[in-house]
Amino acid sequence: MRFLILSCLALLAAAGSKARQMEGVITYERTIDFSRLQSRLTYLTEEQRDRDRRTWGQYSILKEKYFLYFTPEKSFYTFYTDPKSNDNTWKQFDFFLTRDFGKETRYDMFDLLGKSYVLSDSLRTPKWKIMNQIKEVKGYMCMMAETFDKGRNVKITAWFAEGLGVPAGPEMYFGLPGMILELVENDGDVVITAEQIALKPVAEKMVLPRKQRGKKIDQATYERMIEEYIRDSIKARRNPYWMLRLG
Repeated sequence: MRFLILSCLALLAAAGSKARQMEGVITYERTIDFSRLQSRLTYLTEEQRDRDRRTWGQYSILKEKYFLYFTPEKSFYTFYTDPKSNDNTWKQFDFFLTRDFGKETRYDMFDLLGKSYVLSDSLRTPKWKIMNQIKEVKGYMCMMAETFDKGRNVKITAWFAEGLGVPAGPEMYFGLPGMILELVENDGDVVITAEQIALKPVAEKMVLPRKQRGKKIDQATYERMIEEYIRDSIKARRNPYWMLRLG
């Protein structure tokens, strides 16, 4: 009996040590299908739809890459930068989403509607509903969860891996019992999926730039700005998502 107890304690200690050591970086690809999204905007006139189709044409599909650095206590989401190129290094000064799960705080830097903002507030976990569906994403078995963003009228479907026991994820989403490896908005308007997962020390990468520009706001102000812009756009019969970041 003593041997069994000692063995269980050893396994628990090993599991705890593994959780404490879990850190790394995930590369995500974020794909936006503007044609699909626009087809749902019933308040647009047919003339507007035709004009947008002619204007954007083959560019209706937008693909971008992002890094998510994570430790057991924190996450740090930003633009992907290619160390072999200088073409996109400027992006890292424009978009950072940080989460401190231990302190339950967030600190974000981003551009919105042509202006720069710094959002500092406590964490407000989305109200997730965990479903009974599973699938594999990059070698990890993932469970499905859903939530709904009332302000943007968006259904969010997430696939999270309990094998990566950090409650982080891409964009604004977090709070599940495992890392979100895939995120889908409105069944395909936006799809964000993990391309590469590397477990390694990354704490030195999770540093904000010294020069932090932007107007300081809280989450309630951010949500109110989004809701007002969408409401005004609908009233004016224009597509709000050319200027408004999705995700």
